[in-house]
Amino acid sequence: MMYFLNRGGTRYGPYTPDDVRRYLASGNIAPEDRLEPEGGGLPLTAAQLTQLAVAQPFQNAPFAESGVAEPMGGAGLDGGFHRAPQALGAPGFGAGYPMQPMVSAIPAQIPPPPGMDWWLVLILSICTCTLFGYIWSIVQSRWVKKLDPGSRATLYLLLPLLLIPAVIAIAIGGGIAGEVAGHGDEVIGGLMAIPVLVLSLGAAIASIAGFISMSSSLSEATAHWGAARIDLGGIFTVFVVIGWLTNLIFLIAPVWIQYRLDEVRRLQTWGGARPR
Repeated sequence: MMYFLNRGGTRYGPYTPDDVRRYLASGNIAPEDRLEPEGGGLPLTAAQLTQLAVAQPFQNAPFAESGVAEPMGGAGLDGGFHRAPQALGAPGFGAGYPMQPMVSAIPAQIPPPPGMDWWLVLILSICTCTLFGYIWSIVQSRWVKKLDPGSRATLYLLLPLLLIPAVIAIAIGGGIAGEVAGHGDEVIGGLMAIPVLVLSLGAAIASIAGFISMSSSLSEATAHWGAARIDLGGIFTVFVVIGWLTNLIFLIAPVWIQYRLDEVRRLQTWGGARPR
């Protein structure tokens, strides 16, 4: 019987009990990792499976590597059904084939993305009222800049740091001017509200543009990564706008992006290839 390993939302395998025992010994699989039988059934931990395999030796042993391949799904010597052996080096399963190459692997020269799990970014952003989300967005944009040197996401995201202090300064200056004048507070307040509104809108537009620029750069820079391509799509843009309207843009967008970057980090950990 073959088994699948589920880890971090990604499915690997299938593996034979002998494969699992070998990966346990090498540290690729932890004793507490859960494996599900092919075709369904009660999941077992890797430790339980290897103990069971020792107690009850695997009956349907694979054919000896004699170079004679049995047709797929053909009957075995014991009347059971076996998978056909595959040539060494060909994509496959079982012993010697632990990793299934993607259509296009992540290039080796790509640096690892920011190393923080998406759920931790979410928690820290909530605890800091999205301040951490803003800072982490800039960290993400710096990594995107390495993929796409023409990306302006970092510049757009840094603009609010310049515009928001200007808004605060204008608001304070308007209040002081009104106190000094002693009259016409409403007129001065109205005049000051215009640049405050313009600068606030500019900061919002810069933030939205930063995330859209990051999304576009990721889609183009990873276009040849096959299954690892990061294409956030139009739905991401919609949620960025919704995030701005609800003051949650630096909670929604960086967590969404980090979720996809975590997948890249996992693939790089497995050597640029993902098990099937």
